[in-house]
Amino acid sequence: MRGTLVLSVICLLTLAWAIPARAQFDRSDIHRPFAFDVYGGGHKFEGSDETGLGFGARLLLNHRSGLAFGGNFTWVTRTEELLAGEQDVNVYYYNAELEYTFPGGMIEPFLGAGAGAATVKLGDVEGGGTLQLASTPGTDKTYLMVPLSAGGRIYNTTRSIGVVVEVRDHVVFVSEDEDAGIDSDTTHGWSIGAGVSFQFGGP
Repeated sequence: MRGTLVLSVICLLTLAWAIPARAQFDRSDIHRPFAFDVYGGGHKFEGSDETGLGFGARLLLNHRSGLAFGGNFTWVTRTEELLAGEQDVNVYYYNAELEYTFPGGMIEPFLGAGAGAATVKLGDVEGGGTLQLASTPGTDKTYLMVPLSAGGRIYNTTRSIGVVVEVRDHVVFVSEDEDAGIDSDTTHGWSIGAGVSFQFGGP
């Protein structure tokens, strides 16, 4: 939790410094109105030894100041090894987010933060057993979630298509769930991935 707060403060201070410093920088000549990312990578829950696969998509509305607003959806699937057997776990992250892209050439780093939810769905377990985030197999539980992200995009010369690389911390708030079996107020889902980024729209 302390590390997440530190990262949040760093993101806010960076944005507060960067946006006024480049208010005169107009990026409308290189950025099209919309960006669409599709990506995949690895995902790991705090306290779990298992690594899953995550796949997602993100749609952003770009502003010439470097800010972008949009929505993100990520699906994570993995098999949890338990004493009672194996359990299929599916996690769905969905959120709105604000992203800031720093000025650059072909490589553009960015920071992002947002708010949304995480839905955890568990499959059946051979012999019984559960994952700590949801107590009953076959049921869904939804939690408040705050994503924090950092990454970069590398575009081609026409800036219509490029590569996106990103690391993300999904901060999931579970204190309202008395059956979660978690001592802290939050748990984390860390992911790292890469994909393709498209820019489109405009003249």
